[in-house]
Amino acid sequence: MSLQELLSIAPPPNNPIYTGTKEDFPIIENQIGSKLPSDYKEYILHYGDCKWFRHIRISTPFNPVDNGNYSLLGWHKQNMEHLSLLFKDEYSWHKYPVFPEKGGIFLCGGDIFGEMIAWITEGEPDNWSVVYFNIDCCIFNKYDMNITTFLLKLVKNEIHPDCFTDDLREIHKNRIVSITSVDP
Repeated sequence: MSLQELLSIAPPPNNPIYTGTKEDFPIIENQIGSKLPSDYKEYILHYGDCKWFRHIRISTPFNPVDNGNYSLLGWHKQNMEHLSLLFKDEYSWHKYPVFPEKGGIFLCGGDIFGEMIAWITEGEPDNWSVVYFNIDCCIFNKYDMNITTFLLKLVKNEIHPDCFTDDLREIHKNRIVSITSVDP
C-alpha cells in the first residue's frame, strides 16, 4: 500500500490540521455527490492540510475556508466555471469535461505557482487517475495512479511533472521533502 510507504519515508506533521474523522467523510461525499478515493481519505486523516516540497498542497474537505484554495469543495467550485470554458474550447489541449460531469476533472490540489492537481473521475473513485497541469502553458501530465502513489513517486523522485517551475524542479531534484503543517 503506497500510503504506508509514504508514511514511513515522509511522516506527516506532528500536529496535522483539518484531518477530519472517518465519520465525517460520508457527509462530504453526500455534498460532492460522489464517493472519494479511499487512499485520499486515509491520506487526509494522517496528513490533513500540509505542504509538500514547500509548495504543493492536497486540498482537504475539512479546511473551513470553503471558498479558498485549499478546501476541496471551495477549490473546485472556485475554478469550475473557468475550467469548463477552457476545456470545452475547440482549441483546448485536451477534451475532459469538468466534474460533476461523468469522467470530469475534479480539482484536489495544486501548488503556489498556479499548477493544479486533479482527478479524472472515470470509473470507480479508487481507480481515478491523477493529473498535474498548468492551464496557462497547456502542460498536462496524466498519471494512472492514485494520489498517495503520485505523492510517493514524487518523494522518491520517480516522476517529474513537466509543469514544475524551476524553483520546484530544483527542490524536487535535491529531494528536499519538507512536509509542513500550514497555519490555520
